[in-house]
Amino acid sequence: MKFWLKPELLIPLTVWLLARVASHFMGIESQCYGGWTAECWSRWDSGLYLQIAEQGHNLIPCPDWPGAWCGNAGWAPLYPLLIKACTLLGPAPAQSGLWLSQIFFLGLLMVAARLWEVRDFSVRSWLGLIMVGFAPGSIYFQALFPVSMVVFLLMLLHYFLGKEAYLKAGICGFLAVLSYSGGVFLLIGLALWGLMQWIKTKAFPWQLALKTGLVTFVGMLVWWGYDAVATGHWNAMFLIQQKYGHGLHSPLKHFGQHLKLLFGHSWGMKSWVEVQNLVIMVGVLITAAWAVIRRKGDFTAFQVMLIFLFWMFPYSVGMDVSLYRGCALLSPGYSMFRNLHIGWLWAIAIVFFVLWFPMSVLFFQSIII
Repeated sequence: MKFWLKPELLIPLTVWLLARVASHFMGIESQCYGGWTAECWSRWDSGLYLQIAEQGHNLIPCPDWPGAWCGNAGWAPLYPLLIKACTLLGPAPAQSGLWLSQIFFLGLLMVAARLWEVRDFSVRSWLGLIMVGFAPGSIYFQALFPVSMVVFLLMLLHYFLGKEAYLKAGICGFLAVLSYSGGVFLLIGLALWGLMQWIKTKAFPWQLALKTGLVTFVGMLVWWGYDAVATGHWNAMFLIQQKYGHGLHSPLKHFGQHLKLLFGHSWGMKSWVEVQNLVIMVGVLITAAWAVIRRKGDFTAFQVMLIFLFWMFPYSVGMDVSLYRGCALLSPGYSMFRNLHIGWLWAIAIVFFVLWFPMSVLFFQSIII
């Protein structure tokens, strides 16, 4: 009995239940009465993940877009593979995907408790886990998407790197890049962190490079190899994404466009999307400045770097990128705030909680997808 009363188990479980209950009532409030089914918890890309689970990756010429490629190969294969495995036990594919999302949601909260060094039932411990459970984008932890899965793996990667368990971190990175198309940002982050260590210590970080970086990169090779076999094109993901016209642009340019979307139109519920974008952008910049000014250690520098990459790259790619969903990938880095003054933790948790409500309404009303 004492095992289940430990704060590192009881607090994550309680936050998970709170998020489940809160989202249930938000669904009803938003006139989505399907409960915990795909009717309320699936959106556009959810259908693609289910299609991959049933058929695998495909790549076809777009029938109404000459010269462009269509298909489902632009979406990561690991989550659909797990859905297919679960269906062997009986549940329908959609229900299997939702069960997986909930399991990984609870799992990421359990790992977050380790990252936040939860050892008691203090207010600090509760605030840390509430920040993760109700973080921007966290409504997708429960949806028919691989978001909770990739965040769980990124959480584990952070945990193992903090313990210098480089091979275990590499295995998590390997699985993470097979779970979400943004895995390339993780590779960039690992490379930059390795370079920082090399410059600082004058010794090449072989363990980080070989056991973490290389193993993570092998995950990308596996994805490309799978696409080569399934579609005949190793770069099928890139071919599909080309038609969206994505490319690196100045974040200042997009920042201005996002501000215009926020202030250039009459206020409505959808304005909360841009409010959240603005809050996160300011938060990321302040966090980066805080880490530089306070000269935080290597591991905090790595966390800041990943937060910066996972936000700034998608932000700079295009105006149609689903930032409201991708921002959930910043959650593993929030543990760097565990030693902040309790007042700052209260402030961050309240801001996250306030944003969670309108963004949940937008999700259940299919305004964000």
